[in-house]
Amino acid sequence: MFGRGAVAADHGIADYSSEGPTKDGRIKPDFTARSGVQTVGLPSFHGTSASSPIAAALGALVLAAGKAHTPTELRAWLLANATVDQGAAGPDSMYGHGELILPNPDGSPPTPPPGPAAIVPIEPTRYLDTRGGPTYDGTYT
Repeated sequence: MFGRGAVAADHGIADYSSEGPTKDGRIKPDFTARSGVQTVGLPSFHGTSASSPIAAALGALVLAAGKAHTPTELRAWLLANATVDQGAAGPDSMYGHGELILPNPDGSPPTPPPGPAAIVPIEPTRYLDTRGGPTYDGTYT
């Protein structure tokens, strides 16, 4: 997608985050995304290895909603609608253009969520029961 950095639970830049600028002077990262999330497999998942899937999922949601169709449109939509400026005002080489946070459903600007992020497991649900059923002779197993 684009160059990403990582922010911690307090929305401050993580000490392991990638930073710019590039050798030719471009601002990197393009955006930052949340790190330090809880998952079912890991009690605390840190690094750009955690922030990259967060940013990719946000981009996938935007594309699936039909808000953008190309990488250029996606970047423009994220800049206009899902970026919360952090650090020094404007784009910088620590936070890029800001932290990626989905906008509120009512269309109001995105706001950083309070506290640490977490993936909450849910109980399994059977949508199609394939156990047993009628046999060819009309009886049930």
